[in-house]
Amino acid sequence: MALEKQVMELILSLRTPIVNEFFQGLTALGSTAFAAVLIGFLYTREKKLANKTLLGFSLTGLIVYGLKFGFARPRPTVESLGTAFTQHSFPSGHTATAFVLATILYTRFKTHYLFLVAGLVGFSRVYLGLHYPSDVLVGALIGTVSALLVEKLWKTGGSRGWTFLETQ
Repeated sequence: MALEKQVMELILSLRTPIVNEFFQGLTALGSTAFAAVLIGFLYTREKKLANKTLLGFSLTGLIVYGLKFGFARPRPTVESLGTAFTQHSFPSGHTATAFVLATILYTRFKTHYLFLVAGLVGFSRVYLGLHYPSDVLVGALIGTVSALLVEKLWKTGGSRGWTFLETQ
C-alpha cells in the first residue's frame, strides 16, 4: 500500500485546472451511460458487434459489482474532482468498461488508439481522486479478460447455442 499511496500522490500532484477539465470529460467514456449509447449506436449499424459488446459489458459489470461488494474497499480520502460515488472503490468500473469496449471494438476496427483511450480513462480515475491505482489495474484486467472470453465463446459457441445473438 505504501507504493500505491506514493503513485497516487504523484498523479494527484499533476493537477492543473485545464487538465482537470480534460480528465473530467474523458472519464465519461468509461461510464455506463456512454456504453449504453455506444451499444445502441452499434445496434443500428452492426448488430453482431453490438451484441458482443453488450455481452462483454454485462459480464464485466457482473464481475465488477460482485468484487465491489465482496471487497467493500472505501474510496480514496483525497479531494475528488469527479462525482462523489458512494459505492466501493475496488475495482474501477469505469476502467473495466473502457477496456471491455476497447478490446471488443479492437477485434473489429484493429486500432490501438482504443487502448490508449481506455488507459487514459483509467488514469483519469486516479487523477480525479476516485480510485486507487490498483483499482484501475484490476478494472483494466477484468474488462480485457471479459472481452477476450466473449470473443472466444462467440467463435466456439456460434453453432452451440449462441445463434440467437448472431444477427447481421
